Amino acid sequence: MSEKETLILITALKIFIQKGFHATSVQEIANACHISKGAFYLHFKSKEQLLKKIFQLHYDARMQKLEQLANADLSAREKCLQLLIFELEETHEHREFIIMQKKEQAIPNNIEIADLIAKIYTATSRFFQDCIKEMYPQLSAHALDLTIIVMGIKNAYLHLILFTSFKKDWNELAYYLLDRLDDIAAGFMKRNNDPLLNECINLSFENYFNTNEKIAIIDELEAILSKREVAINFIPSIEILLEELHAVLPRPAIIKGMVANLSTAKELKSILVKLNHYLETLT
Repeated sequence: MSEKETLILITALKIFIQKGFHATSVQEIANACHISKGAFYLHFKSKEQLLKKIFQLHYDARMQKLEQLANADLSAREKCLQLLIFELEETHEHREFIIMQKKEQAIPNNIEIADLIAKIYTATSRFFQDCIKEMYPQLSAHALDLTIIVMGIKNAYLHLILFTSFKKDWNELAYYLLDRLDDIAAGFMKRNNDPLLNECINLSFENYFNTNEKIAIIDELEAILSKREVAINFIPSIEILLEELHAVLPRPAIIKGMVANLSTAKELKSILVKLNHYLETLT
């Protein structure tokens, strides 16, 4: 990333926190950076692309940390501890920005950002699950249950950091969370219950958004529109389809209705097959 792009990103982030994402204009960002609006567009196509870059940097930092810990010469417990400390510190450091995007729902119509968030959650879940299997080998069958429980407790504390004045020594809190995990694991061993969840459940939240398939369909529909490869009477239905597909959680009924409207378009036969398959993943 160039120095100018770094300047734009840091400046925009400060303004987003102060004013909110939706209330901030590209012109305001350009003025604060002492550049022209045209110069802004040389580096970022839109305000939304700039927001995606911010999330991309967050994603890269998280994945780098996970890879670093996975390859580190540490015990599974120490790896868990270090990741907990990292998450607690990161949440506190970027508290204002996280609150802003939660309040404004800055990401609902950006499926690429939603995909990054899903990938972070998936990778983090799998990391904890692998560590738990190593920490409690006799509870390997319960690893998924323990992962869901510890992440739920951790996320509750992250919400405290975000929405209250709660502040602790993050190392101390991370140790506390691991101690609670020990307590829960001891309870599992004492009761010897069957696991509630099993390994057949895939901890992949990426598939929840069907992002890759959806992006491919969007690209194909946009190409069809731009090249005018379809009769004019089908264009409104395609436009409605695109609007719906850009949502993080599209409504199946709307897509089904538009697919029905386009069913007689022979030139759309291939994309309609893909849309019907995509519909199946939503139901």
